[in-house]
Amino acid sequence: MGILANGCIGERIYWRCERKDECPARVHTNIGSREIIFRSKKTHTHASNVAKVIALEATTEMVKNATLGLNSAQQIVGEATQNLNDAVLAQLPKLSTLKRKLRRVKERATWHPPCPTSIRDLMIPEQYKCLSDGSQFLLHDSGVHDDERFIIVGSMTGLRALSMSARWHADGTFKTTPLIFKQLYSIHAEIGNNSLVAGVFILMTRMTEEAYTKCFSRRPMRRTRRTSKFQPKLWNLYEAAIHGLARTNNGLEGWHNGFQKQVSGHHVSIWKMFEGLQREVRLAKLKVAHVEAGKEEKQKSKWKRTTENIKTKAENYSNQDIIPYLKSLAYNIDF
Repeated sequence: MGILANGCIGERIYWRCERKDECPARVHTNIGSREIIFRSKKTHTHASNVAKVIALEATTEMVKNATLGLNSAQQIVGEATQNLNDAVLAQLPKLSTLKRKLRRVKERATWHPPCPTSIRDLMIPEQYKCLSDGSQFLLHDSGVHDDERFIIVGSMTGLRALSMSARWHADGTFKTTPLIFKQLYSIHAEIGNNSLVAGVFILMTRMTEEAYTKCFSRRPMRRTRRTSKFQPKLWNLYEAAIHGLARTNNGLEGWHNGFQKQVSGHHVSIWKMFEGLQREVRLAKLKVAHVEAGKEEKQKSKWKRTTENIKTKAENYSNQDIIPYLKSLAYNIDF
């Protein structure tokens, strides 16, 4: 049993039973509220097909999920049908028909301009310059005439978190990066109880020292030779251990893995990249709000114990021989 729209006049939608030639059931609803404003005295003259109704509801839910554009048609169908019984499954359209319909819905809902084939062809549409609430998303674009073009996206919330954070975590990823760029470089702020939140994201076409300097400062490049590329002060984690701070970029690696799953692919289009980063920026704003409200996620007890053990060992560093000290640290480190 199903009800089909039979027309619309003014503020009223007219509905009829799908078996119009044999069933007189009719309903009128308001076009805005969908509230029933008329129901015919004549009811359905046949038994209802519950399985068909559930199948229609499942199809509607699949179409709704397809408009979000996050999963493939195959994934949408698989998730929507996993709990349906055989009677309902028999009422669904053929799998090929259903997948074709969902792909068309996705294409209409997630239409993008043609993908640029070079960095100079990339013109950023207005929809990727702001977030859905109207706040700024595109923070800087070095321009189409820059041979080392880079684009910085984020939010004022992310920038504020970075400005207030004593420690930044930064890393690059290549798998999801659009082909016209070399890498996606992300910078995360450490706030609250060692929580990492996304600050800004940089799409880079070069990975040279000059390119990184331009991204961070846009000041003239240093040309003098340095005595050591990585001074001990840069990589030594003694102070981090003493203060119970994060000692690795594992949290950032976890973010990269999660982002790859979110955009569902390698070397995604620039438009899909922008949409994925917009979602990440919105999540970062939520995370900052939760930390400020005291709703921060607690560190797992295993890692909390490890941090406390290493802190204790580091505090006693001056009272130990170097070999026993290193061994005691090694016992608390997992790879």
